[in-house]
Amino acid sequence: MNRFSSSAKILLSFVLLIFFVMGCKLLHPGKSGNSNGVGTAGEPPSAASGDPRQHLRAALTKLKTAFPYRLTETSSATYNNQTMQTTRVSEFEAADRIHSKITSGDRGGVEMVTIGDKTYTNLGGGWVEGASKSAAEKQSMATKMEQLLASSIKEVNSAGSETVSGTPCSIYTYRLNMDVSGKTYSGTGKAWVGTKDGLPHQTDGEFKTGTYGWTYHIVYEYGVNVKVTKPM
Repeated sequence: MNRFSSSAKILLSFVLLIFFVMGCKLLHPGKSGNSNGVGTAGEPPSAASGDPRQHLRAALTKLKTAFPYRLTETSSATYNNQTMQTTRVSEFEAADRIHSKITSGDRGGVEMVTIGDKTYTNLGGGWVEGASKSAAEKQSMATKMEQLLASSIKEVNSAGSETVSGTPCSIYTYRLNMDVSGKTYSGTGKAWVGTKDGLPHQTDGEFKTGTYGWTYHIVYEYGVNVKVTKPM
């Protein structure tokens, strides 16, 4: 279980974080209905468009400027009939001011603060300062992840509407299949997007690869009091 939690689980959490925070360029703006395939993305589409793929892409793109907001993810990882529960809370004051904390059962937690070009990490023994990646490195990584995820999104469908925490939302389901580090990840998910603010309010889903399995539940809170400060 240790190997599982320290490698594949971390990789999947990173992929999910990129997908739901960096939605720009991931979904094709030109296909209609529920067609498969993802192409080159342009400007965010109009909310009046009838394509569910475009609606979800617009919501993910809008998330990049929705500061401040808080993202809370609870997930369950299973391997050989063993289960590990993980909670991740990320607070975004701005694009370069982020505070994240991950806790996994009784294993303690990991905390990270990003402010500009500096990162501060606490693995349980105190804070350690480090340099953040350069703008060019960040852009290169984002581009690679966007390309991977764009090729992995197989379809997006409309699935009705529902109220989430008092907010009327449109529901979209999606299916992904991706190859990472020699492993094939397949999964399905559901996203609730506010009908008025056009922002993601909740996402649920599951991923599998071999004998590993994950389920996740993500809740977004907007207009919250978030202040990211240097921890030491």
